[in-house]
Amino acid sequence: MELRNTDQNRKVMSTMLHSEGPVSPCHYHCMQGSPKPSNRPLDLMQNLPPELYLSILLRLDARSLQNASQTCKLWNSTIEDTDWLWRKFCHLKCDDWAMKEIQRDRGLGYSWKESFIRTCGPHSIKRKWFKGAFSNLNMYDKNLPPFMCCMDVETWGQILELELSR
Repeated sequence: MELRNTDQNRKVMSTMLHSEGPVSPCHYHCMQGSPKPSNRPLDLMQNLPPELYLSILLRLDARSLQNASQTCKLWNSTIEDTDWLWRKFCHLKCDDWAMKEIQRDRGLGYSWKESFIRTCGPHSIKRKWFKGAFSNLNMYDKNLPPFMCCMDVETWGQILELELSR
């Protein structure tokens, strides 16, 4: 089951991504068409069956998913523009609190990707502050978040009140 033509690959991928469930192997083979010989070097990333690389993408963490988007144009367009992938990613990677935030953002019109980034970026740091993760630092480097983010005055006020009450 190898797609030799990237246009065919994109067509199969688009069909799979926009369907709610798995695409049958019969449908996959029908879409594949007849392969044409190519003199171009084989690009393994673009010739993987879509269901295989989608399965791989869903197993990555957010940082690795971002790195994968820089692998090739096909993976970049798949990762950056596919709401279905981000919806699955949110359901697999987010806890109940984060899913509530994501659903709130979705109600405000944000895409699944935007909602994930908003919730798992600044909101995750804010949540760690609220839980007291940064209250008693034994070693600064161990508790340092993987990224920094801006928080508004209201959030810092809430954090200060919580810290004073601990």
